[in-house]
Amino acid sequence: MTVQIYAHRGSSAAFAEHTRAAYLQALADGADGVECDLHLTADGELVLLHDDDVARTSNGTGLVAELTLKQLRALDFNSWHGAVIPPEFGTIANQLLTLPELLEVLSTAGRPLAWPSSLSSGPRSNRSWWTPPSKPCAGTAGSLKTPPPGTCTFPS
Repeated sequence: MTVQIYAHRGSSAAFAEHTRAAYLQALADGADGVECDLHLTADGELVLLHDDDVARTSNGTGLVAELTLKQLRALDFNSWHGAVIPPEFGTIANQLLTLPELLEVLSTAGRPLAWPSSLSSGPRSNRSWWTPPSKPCAGTAGSLKTPPPGTCTFPS
């Protein structure tokens, strides 16, 4: 039996969960895979956030499903954690990730990674979950808005 280490919401002990810095640190730490939660924004973008509401993990308020990507990009998703982001992990302004941006970050690992994930399209009382199949990725990350069936899958 092989033990694999998954970075829950990235390296969320080191950096704010679901941020560019958290996932880059997870790769640097040698994680075998990463876990993330996905939410649909008001304009149909997939963003990496755990909560339906942005209040706990940003300097804003409101439901992710009622905010556009542009509105979310204006928020600070790092400062609540208190960790200083190294320059090579980006700035506070680019810590919020979309699904295509996460795929770009993961593609820098230079090794296969596992990726269990879930998608929420609204408040917890009205959730719709999506879990990708477990096969090697064959899609183009930069073109994904909502992944069409069979476009991109991920190793188990």
